[in-house]
Amino acid sequence: MSDSSGVVRVERRGAVQVITIDRPQARNALDAAVARSVAAAVDELDASDELRTGVLTGAGGFFSAGMDLKAFLRGETPRSRAGGCAASPARRRGNR
Repeated sequence: MSDSSGVVRVERRGAVQVITIDRPQARNALDAAVARSVAAAVDELDASDELRTGVLTGAGGFFSAGMDLKAFLRGETPRSRAGGCAASPARRRGNR
């Protein structure tokens, strides 16, 4: 399953949710769309009683180059509504 932006793939493997950043042409650099998509996937993971853990990975043989500097120069920042790229410490499963 992919999110609507097409930059992140999310799949369930039993009790594991695998979140894959899928921008290999940009070395999986983080832009606003990736941040929103990863945050949504982490929210789904956190809300599910069937999922026990999550794995964040990158497509194309590498994880992530970090912030997408081209997107940054256009005024984008890879932040979600929670303030970070994905889950803040307060949103982790153990801190409910």
